[in-house]
Amino acid sequence: MNEILDSNQLDSDEFESLYTAFGAETPEEPAEPRRDRTGGLRGLFGKVRKRREVTKPSPSAAPAAVPASQISPDFDAAALEKPLDLERARATLLEPEAPPQVHPLAPSAAPLSEKPVAARRKFLGFNVTQLAILGVLLVLVLAIYIVLGTVMLRSARQAATQLVVESLSTMAPEMEPTEDPGEGATEEPAGGGATPVGVPETPTPTPQPAPRVTTRLDLQVLQNPDDVELRIQRAGEYLNLKVYDLALADCDHVLSLDKTNSEAHMVKGQALFFMKRWEEAEAALGSAISFDDDVEAAHFWLGLLLFRKGRYDDAFTEFDWAAEINPENPVNEAWLARSAVKLENADEARAAIDRGLEFDDELPVLYIAQAEWRIFEGDIDGAQGDLLYAQSLDSHDFEVLNTLARFYADYVPERLVEAERLVQQALNWATWDLEKAYALHTLGRIYLAQERKEDAKVVLAEASDLANVDGQVGIFDLITDLDRAVAP
Repeated sequence: MNEILDSNQLDSDEFESLYTAFGAETPEEPAEPRRDRTGGLRGLFGKVRKRREVTKPSPSAAPAAVPASQISPDFDAAALEKPLDLERARATLLEPEAPPQVHPLAPSAAPLSEKPVAARRKFLGFNVTQLAILGVLLVLVLAIYIVLGTVMLRSARQAATQLVVESLSTMAPEMEPTEDPGEGATEEPAGGGATPVGVPETPTPTPQPAPRVTTRLDLQVLQNPDDVELRIQRAGEYLNLKVYDLALADCDHVLSLDKTNSEAHMVKGQALFFMKRWEEAEAALGSAISFDDDVEAAHFWLGLLLFRKGRYDDAFTEFDWAAEINPENPVNEAWLARSAVKLENADEARAAIDRGLEFDDELPVLYIAQAEWRIFEGDIDGAQGDLLYAQSLDSHDFEVLNTLARFYADYVPERLVEAERLVQQALNWATWDLEKAYALHTLGRIYLAQERKEDAKVVLAEASDLANVDGQVGIFDLITDLDRAVAP
């Protein structure tokens, strides 16, 4: 029994020394084994017996050889035959572990002690810097496209405008000065007579081509050159722009397609009227009426042409016809009344004025007609009131300003200074040569009333040049006043 206890004590000491040699901490003292009720050491003997049974080799079975494949490469078999070297075992245990062998091509792993670097935020595979660069490039590309588009659009517009101008140049001839047959190229000075000896002749200026203008219908006419309605509409716009030669060209093109187009004849007559080719204008307006006698504008313009030529009876007929076609147009009634006054038909003039005032009591030309009727009736004060009221309605109307100035020159000599101021305003608002001639004629009459004959002779001569219509003076009483200025 003592031998057994000594043997167990030896084994226990041996295991404890080995456990301490391998660097393990000294185990705590085991608690005293709990004795059983008999007070024996059954528990301790039971544990020792178990350990021996486990570690003791079986006597019947020979120790099996360990295959070489299962032996660790670092295992030294000869060490089993040598006595245990505790110091060497302790040194081996305490020796730092060699770093693992890493293949040169293997990716390096971050040390466990270091924190992983936070990955940058990405969007669709791009980081913030790359997205910013892409945004800048996109803005630059868009800017380049916008600039290119603007340049191309401007070039296209310039090309279209040039094409329109070239087409217009081929359709309408350039304006050239006209010469009457049988007359020389050089006109005589106003007032007649040859150029005084010793005075150098003024060189004749080279005629310049008429300025070309564009309208909103040019491209449409270029695409459809034979469209009659487009041509007539553009001719009307040319009339408003005072480019009468181009209006005439469009009308001629329409008439080459349809000679019976009354509207084309009417617009052509208007263009010729402003070009002071009144004989041709009268023929064109007469053709318009012959193809369609219900065209109000053709009758009105023909009446206005005849009124300016001093043919008041024919003018009265045309204005009356226009008023029958459109009885609600007070302009027809106003000019009908003015023609009736010239014919000394006071009753017809009064009736026309009343009809016009029913439709528009703020039309300046109606009060001009009423003032002329009052003058015929001998009511000078009433006429002055009508003209001043017309001026209050439209202070920039040429006909109002010129008529009031002439009224002062003829009937109110104490207001000649006011008349001169009014006629200067009328000259500023004149839109074509004949209106300027009328204003200069009125100014000449003012100078004659002031007995300023030299000044009157100058302005009346200029007026006669501007009123040259078909080789004659278009203002019938202008020659009479010019003779008064020239007479001693």
